[in-house]
Amino acid sequence: MEQTFRAAEGVLLIEGRILRRLIKAHRHIKGLGLRVPHVHCYAIPRDALLRLAAPEDLDPNVRNLLTRQTDLRHVVLVARIPHTEVARLPPNEVTNRLWRAAFHARVHVEIESRIDSGQLPEAAVRERIDRIGQTEFDEIRDILRQDDLLLPPGGDREAYAEFVALFLELRYFAPRLLSTTFPSLDAEKVAPEIARDIDSRLLLEQACPDGVDPGRTVAVVAAATSTSAGNTLGPVYDEAHFVAPEGSAAEKLLERAGAARAMGNRARAALLHAAVGHGKDPTRVKTAKLRQREDLEALSDRLKNALKPPPGSAAKPELEWTSQLLILADEAAKRSAGVRNPVEARLLFDLQNAALANESTHRTVDLITYALSLGKRPIVRQLPATRSIRIARTLRTAALKVKLVRIAPSERKILTKLLDRAVERADENVRAELRPKIEGVLDTVGLKPATAPERVARNKLVEELLDQATDRGFFNMGHLRDAISRNHLKLDDLSSASELWKGDALLQADKALGLELDGVYRRGEIYMRGLQKLSSVLFGTPIGRGIVLYAMLPIGGAFIVLEGASHILAPILKPFGVHHPTLFVGGPQKSPLPPALSGFATLSFWITVAVVFGLLHSDPFRAVFMKVVRSLGKALAWIFFTVPKSLLSLPSVERVIEGRPARVVARHAILPAVMAMAVYATMLLLLPHQSVWIDLAITLVTFAFVSVLLGTRFGDRVEDMFVEHVAPTWKMVSHRVLPGILKAIVDFFRWGMDGLERVIYRVDEALRFNEGESKLTVMLKGLVGAVWFFVAYVVRVYIALLIEPYVNPVKQVPMTAAAHKMMLPFAPQVIALFDAAFKPLGAVIGGSLAAVTAFFFPTIFGFFGWELKENYKLYRASRKKELPESVVGAHGETMAGFLVPGFHSGTLPKLFARLRHAARREEEMANLAGNGAKPTSKEEGARGRFREGTTEVEHSVRHFIERELISLLLADPRWPHGPLEVRRIAVSSNRVRIAIFLPRALKTQP
Repeated sequence: MEQTFRAAEGVLLIEGRILRRLIKAHRHIKGLGLRVPHVHCYAIPRDALLRLAAPEDLDPNVRNLLTRQTDLRHVVLVARIPHTEVARLPPNEVTNRLWRAAFHARVHVEIESRIDSGQLPEAAVRERIDRIGQTEFDEIRDILRQDDLLLPPGGDREAYAEFVALFLELRYFAPRLLSTTFPSLDAEKVAPEIARDIDSRLLLEQACPDGVDPGRTVAVVAAATSTSAGNTLGPVYDEAHFVAPEGSAAEKLLERAGAARAMGNRARAALLHAAVGHGKDPTRVKTAKLRQREDLEALSDRLKNALKPPPGSAAKPELEWTSQLLILADEAAKRSAGVRNPVEARLLFDLQNAALANESTHRTVDLITYALSLGKRPIVRQLPATRSIRIARTLRTAALKVKLVRIAPSERKILTKLLDRAVERADENVRAELRPKIEGVLDTVGLKPATAPERVARNKLVEELLDQATDRGFFNMGHLRDAISRNHLKLDDLSSASELWKGDALLQADKALGLELDGVYRRGEIYMRGLQKLSSVLFGTPIGRGIVLYAMLPIGGAFIVLEGASHILAPILKPFGVHHPTLFVGGPQKSPLPPALSGFATLSFWITVAVVFGLLHSDPFRAVFMKVVRSLGKALAWIFFTVPKSLLSLPSVERVIEGRPARVVARHAILPAVMAMAVYATMLLLLPHQSVWIDLAITLVTFAFVSVLLGTRFGDRVEDMFVEHVAPTWKMVSHRVLPGILKAIVDFFRWGMDGLERVIYRVDEALRFNEGESKLTVMLKGLVGAVWFFVAYVVRVYIALLIEPYVNPVKQVPMTAAAHKMMLPFAPQVIALFDAAFKPLGAVIGGSLAAVTAFFFPTIFGFFGWELKENYKLYRASRKKELPESVVGAHGETMAGFLVPGFHSGTLPKLFARLRHAARREEEMANLAGNGAKPTSKEEGARGRFREGTTEVEHSVRHFIERELISLLLADPRWPHGPLEVRRIAVSSNRVRIAIFLPRALKTQP
């Protein structure tokens, strides 16, 4: 292979570490070079290669050959494939990879040569970009930068050249990756534009290795296209081995089917009839098939009744179920041998359960509520509000099984659409049934809109609560509180002491919803209601707000800021002998300031109080403060970054840095010193009490060893290998691992708390009963429910109030840490208090609970801090004067958060980056196993997560457009065009396209 590519004019295989070094030197990339772009291939002028390559980098024969080829302007450098990878790749795949890289680099040479010669001037490049589309090209540039393909300086010239090279490479060698690499690009539109500039077929032949047919790539394109098209219909399953029952066995099945039919179990009866219907006796088969159709038609009618809209809602065409149910029953009957209930049968039973949910009413035996209401509420209560939600949840469960059903792809597509429409109608029924009840409660407690923005906000509030009900099957006081706090519709101040006793509008709504939506809405726990009453005094009265804004927040904020800064300084100052540093007034801790400035530590608290007070209450002070902070940041950046960068960019300084003396100093003094200091700092942290002379000796030995090692050829290879491995590792850590860890932490705790709520709700639901259950079962569920009430309450208190805020690092610092530090002197009294409270439970259980509660007790202040932060935003007096930036995503993302890459943002670019990564892995696996290979479960999982992520974004954007943008527009009396309708939403890595139509205008068009 080496000789093959040497014979190709101007193509040279080279080690990846050497190629990285040459790119860095030729493109003047400063620093360690951990992010050297375009490391798979590179086109470099011949003279520059001979000048920059060290003697050991090029074989002497190759160097002599290049020296004699004076007519050769550029050399294409292709990174060698590692030997370990070559051993597992088929020979044709090795050839294709190197051929692709050589072709890619030759396209670079052609485009850049045409630009340099004036045949493709900058204005023409700009014209090509305009024809592609500025938005599309911005996306292309971002993709190239994210994938480390954009060469510096990264202008239009470099971006266009790299785009053309990558586009043509994928078009010839991996056409299936075009749509995933450039999702918003029209390839058919772009290809003719590129053909105006270069002859891609000629370049393909020039880059082709000797002995390889240049037309083979075109054949690969055709094969890949036909293969991908053939797989679009989905997997094809083998026929199940099934032997139909005959004789007495068939008669027994018919008897069992009749018994199931008599009990109303039409799905079971249909499955039994379907099994008999595959027999050989024509009379029995005809009877069985007729009864099977009757069973499924009856089930279809029941499903239609379950999906009927509530009274007063607009009628919709009924869904036709019978034909799809027949297909499912036949397939389930074939696959029932050896399997009690195959997936097709389970899907049928799910549909029947949806019908049963419509025909039965849940009841609950609630001894606790009966006792707490002093007998005003009955022990056995009906839960009619749960009917529509049970139908919707059962249909959602059925819809998840469609992808596992083993039927023809065309039939699966029809069944998927049918169930999607059924789920959509069931959700609409939930909303139509619950919406009037929620709105009635909000009107009763006084949460009525007075302006157009408030009317839009009220509608959005109701829809968000309905989202919780349809997604989880329930919602509670926390969901109601959070929806109001981030909404423009707010609570009024407390009007009297009696309202404080009865509860503000939120507490009244909490009580009313618990009665109106019994079984769907769960009232807030006593600590949540108590905290809300405290909030109504602090934030819902002028006096309370004054105390909070003018005393509690400035003093508490100053304390938290200083304590947080002290905790941050502690590990930094510990090696210097300063233990438990404090910036706060008083205390036994040691101040990090010198004795001459110790008086400043006494004033630090009050200075911080004044700063926090000014930030809270003075717009001019905030403006000046932010200007000072920005100016300080600019000054530090100018001192530490701008000035050094400018000095290092001077030609004379660059010549000195690139000269041999500077490289010798850097390699034999600076780098060894850095390594030695890192070893010294590590020893101070891990072995703080070790002898200073031992530390100094180990540091000097490290310096000498690294200095000598870097002066050898072996050291050069070690340095190159280190950089070669650190580069991808650092990229993965900085771009994927660290953000992934933070996201995983946030998602884990969100998932855990949400999962806890769901588990508690599922147990509550399991303790309900339907008509026809025995009295013993009802009594048993009532007794278990009474015990479960206290168990669930204790679990919620300990996990939500004490444990989760303590172990959640996002909430743990600084409020929880400060609370633990404040409570530490009172630890004996707190332990004694809880020990006395839990003493009746015994020494072992009571003592354990007392210790755990006392340990986590300070965490309750962190929980209260987070909750009070949200409660402050509940009241009209705390509302901002201007409408804030709208939250679009379900996790608090704004539109910029969806589109702009960042540590906490960039949802869409990150999703499409994962898609590209999965598609490339799938392509590699297909090339290893042949073009017909199926993607692995890992790639399918990545694609599935991508589809889930983009679908969630599309739903969030649709909700925002419908509930806020369109609603606010229609609320304006100056809008004369009637209602609007969102027809289509398409997301890409750098934009969101929304198609909004005017139905009235469409009807009036000829």
